[in-house]
Amino acid sequence: MLNLCRQSVAFYVSLFNEGGLGLLLDRKYPPGREPFLTLEQQQELKQTILTHTPAELASS
Repeated sequence: MLNLCRQSVAFYVSLFNEGGLGLLLDRKYPPGREPFLTLEQQQELKQTILTHTPAELASS
């Protein structure tokens, strides 16, 4: 139904059984370059995108 292989489902169930929803939702990102924007800037950008249209921002 979810188009996932059996091993993936078993892994997710194992994570949930080990640490609950918190461990299941914990994302571990691979090492790499530091983000260009700070978390605060990312949140500000997200709010701008969600609350304004491109036309509104073009005149700014």
